[in-house]
Amino acid sequence: MITRAELKSYAALLQKKFRDETNKFLVEGEKLILEAVNHRIKCELIICNSSYSHKNNGTVRALSKLV
Repeated sequence: MITRAELKSYAALLQKKFRDETNKFLVEGEKLILEAVNHRIKCELIICNSSYSHKNNGTVRALSKLV
């Protein structure tokens, strides 16, 4: 489970200032996440809702091993 503080820090990444300060960025969408993983970009966290998790259990399990 994500804490409020963690959620706030990830939400701050929507602003360029914070992306530059933390040297982190957000990737949204299955295709872009898979592309980032395939290019060996280190993922700190992958978030999905329960509906996606149930429909794509194999993908979620594979990605969770890479994080």
